[in-house]
Amino acid sequence: MYQVDVGRWSDIGSFSEDWDRRACAVSAFIPKGMRILDVGCGRMSLEAFCPGSHYFPADLVARDERTIVIDINRDGLPECRLDGVDLVTMLGVVEYVSDFSKILEDIAASRRALLFTYCAVDFFPKKNAALRYDRDGWFNSFSISDLCRMTADAGFKIVRYDVFDCSQAVFLVAPLGSEDKFEQAAYRLRSRSEIVRAIRRLRGVPRKKLVLAGFFGRGNAGDEALLQCVYESFCDDFDIAIAVDGHGAYKGFWDWYPYNKSRIFHQCATEIFFQSPSTVAGLIVGGGGLPVGFCANLVFAAKANGIPVVLAGVDLFEDCDESATRAVVDYLNLFDFFSYRSEKREQGVIPLLRCENALGADWALRLCVDEAEDINPDPQRAVLVLREYPQGALREDYLSTVREVVRLVEREGYKVVMAPFCPEDVRFLDQLGVRKEFDVVELWSNPRRMKQLIACSGLLVSIGRLHPILFGVDCPVRIVAVAPPVVGYENVLSDKIIKICRDFGVPFVFGVDQFKAVLPKLLPVDREVVLAAKLRLDRIVDRIYDRLV
Repeated sequence: MYQVDVGRWSDIGSFSEDWDRRACAVSAFIPKGMRILDVGCGRMSLEAFCPGSHYFPADLVARDERTIVIDINRDGLPECRLDGVDLVTMLGVVEYVSDFSKILEDIAASRRALLFTYCAVDFFPKKNAALRYDRDGWFNSFSISDLCRMTADAGFKIVRYDVFDCSQAVFLVAPLGSEDKFEQAAYRLRSRSEIVRAIRRLRGVPRKKLVLAGFFGRGNAGDEALLQCVYESFCDDFDIAIAVDGHGAYKGFWDWYPYNKSRIFHQCATEIFFQSPSTVAGLIVGGGGLPVGFCANLVFAAKANGIPVVLAGVDLFEDCDESATRAVVDYLNLFDFFSYRSEKREQGVIPLLRCENALGADWALRLCVDEAEDINPDPQRAVLVLREYPQGALREDYLSTVREVVRLVEREGYKVVMAPFCPEDVRFLDQLGVRKEFDVVELWSNPRRMKQLIACSGLLVSIGRLHPILFGVDCPVRIVAVAPPVVGYENVLSDKIIKICRDFGVPFVFGVDQFKAVLPKLLPVDREVVLAAKLRLDRIVDRIYDRLV
């Protein structure tokens, strides 16, 4: 007969703080409004991570006046204990249950669901498994296949499955026919960064400042999208300060979101890092493909004060001579972590670096679509974006090329709408003298609205602009990128667009003939490719959080 160590479980000091992390992670599987019986509730941390639910703690000893005191090895889980409950949770408990099959039968008989974790033998080397089970006083040693068989034999269906911390299986099981109650449950556990932020809030950790630097405040829809996405990834846990070029920023930008919710300072001012460095969590530069060295003064100031520095997005060009490569490597090694957004970046300087780095993606992929009522779905609308260039850079055939592209698009049955992506694009249309020829929609200061326009259209054509493509790959719209007919900008600007197009399978064409050939064959981007890029970004957020906290 197994004897539960009541003395051990009566001492709250024997509870690991890692168990709070586990409770936070698995709470993603619990839909709001659930009535939860938390068996082996311990510190009852699960309650804090399930707002809107009704929580009933149960344990060997009373944790508060609400606690149902029960020994499930002796008493099981009779129907009277499950009255008024939707879900039973057993986190770190099954290892100490002498007859888990009987508990499964009790819960299944009452038509309740069960969320449980288990340190399965699959996660431990065979030579260490027996020692681990003996040391921790566990009563059983199941494999994942054992647990699948036992839950099925009891009449459960596995609704969700995941692994926590590479060591614990997480099962959400429900009686056959009742799975629909958990349609709103997340499909994965909370990420590491989500866990960190939730526990920091739970413990009342003081908020620090986080500085964001980039090509911000200019009204470029792509860069404003990057800012919004980086801001929203960290604003719940940090007070955001945004560095902008105070002399080149667009007048009134301070009223835009998220500037109106942040501290704004000129990017040449470094006092924020020197006055009280202990209150600054870190500096994040970029999010897309900023050139190496952007805002280097802030990077040096932060590093001089021991403040973590992250480069959230960069494009690295392989065609550098030895001295340039050495300079790039020395600079990037200043960062605590950096991510690059295009797959080919795995070549070039990457093998020469000492700092931690990883392939990510452009943060604009995280941008939400607006829901403005004045933008209606129209599959026959084609959005055309022209990037601005100096007049002296335009080839003689620039305007005729644009007009021919429009003619071919209209021949396919589309109505063309021009969508300048920044104030400079608007001025460019005026300089070309084409504003009266086309419908022009100015949404550049609201990237979410711009993405909604693209998402509600049937075709997107970008001549020289990168971020319209990144807005479009996340939408059910056909996309094509056209090389701009310009002189002197071909390599620098087209290179990064070609690489992004290659990553997502978007056609990049040179000239009207190639455009005419691909236009009837265009398809939306493969959703799996976009999802993979978004998942990489999720992992990048986790790794950045590791540096900041």
